[in-house]
Amino acid sequence: MVVTGIVGETLAFNQLKLRFKNIEWKILNDKNIKDYDLIGKNNSDEIIKIQVKTIKRGDWSLNMEKFLVFNKEKLRLNQPEQWVTGINLELKKKIDFFIFVYLNNFFEEKPIITNKEITIPFSQFKEDFYIIKTQVLQQLLKENYSKWLNEHNQKRPKNPLSYHSGPSVDDLKNYKDNWEILIGEKNENC
Repeated sequence: MVVTGIVGETLAFNQLKLRFKNIEWKILNDKNIKDYDLIGKNNSDEIIKIQVKTIKRGDWSLNMEKFLVFNKEKLRLNQPEQWVTGINLELKKKIDFFIFVYLNNFFEEKPIITNKEITIPFSQFKEDFYIIKTQVLQQLLKENYSKWLNEHNQKRPKNPLSYHSGPSVDDLKNYKDNWEILIGEKNENC
């Protein structure tokens, strides 16, 4: 849902501003920019591009074709098999980091409508953040998705042409509150 995504982007943006005051952060509300949601510029004028993914339950859903490389020959031969052959090396040139946001107990309550505005109150919720480098995420997705495909004879049971899958909270547990990764390679001057 759009509201969930906007809430996640705003929460991540606020955390970045709070934690890294020497970096100029901007939230990109322009949906024409498909690769990243937040951008920062450090003291060395290096750009930090971050994609934010938010859920309130379940697992995150990603299009694996964006992250991984597949052998498409099997699909052309009317054999609905998916074979992961590598990671998309172009992605890390577009996006430096991913922030996965999990909104615990987040739900919209009944809208309040007055003559002047509509307000949508939200439940009290706790957010969790998982911060990971793009290439590390790609390797994690490659391992997990390849393993899952192997267990299913390289076939998606419901829709062989679907490439949607994604990490669970458990898959990302080692990256919870991993904010320090953002001050690594590119951001030593912040």
